[in-house]
Amino acid sequence: DCLFPTVAYVEMMAGALRELFGAAPVELRDFRIYDALSISSDDVVVMRTTFDPVSNRLRISSLKRDTDEDWRLRVEAYGWQHPFTLPAPRFDPAVLETAPAITREDFYRLTARHGLDYGPTFQAVEELWLPGPRHAVARIASAEAAKRDGFIAFPGLFDSVLQAGLIVDDVDA
Repeated sequence: DCLFPTVAYVEMMAGALRELFGAAPVELRDFRIYDALSISSDDVVVMRTTFDPVSNRLRISSLKRDTDEDWRLRVEAYGWQHPFTLPAPRFDPAVLETAPAITREDFYRLTARHGLDYGPTFQAVEELWLPGPRHAVARIASAEAAKRDGFIAFPGLFDSVLQAGLIVDDVDA
């Protein structure tokens, strides 16, 4: 069995918003996961994305074919077109010239020890630095993402960005 990645839901929602609003920046807010989707090699899964223009609510549901199950709500969020600019990074880029605190091998050994076994597509954290309390800086690279197009944020790459934040919690523990 494989667990459908959370970042794939985010990609689907962002794609739906782009279909509705064009290439302008979009925002997702209050993302909620209600039910994980486990998929076995024999499953045929149909996904449905809906958008309510009155409430701006996006919902993704799934249906496993050839089962007695009905549509199951998996995730929901609010989404809309929202022009904004990202603030400048708040870290000294010189940190990238120092030795990393954690290498790729050590990072994925640590995640596996916590029960998070990522497949090759989802292993893009190359190096991590810890320049301050509750602050991590990561170098992320994905040959897989470079080969793929058609994504707003390639799920394996986006997931690795989120993974990098795991180390902050682990350092505090």
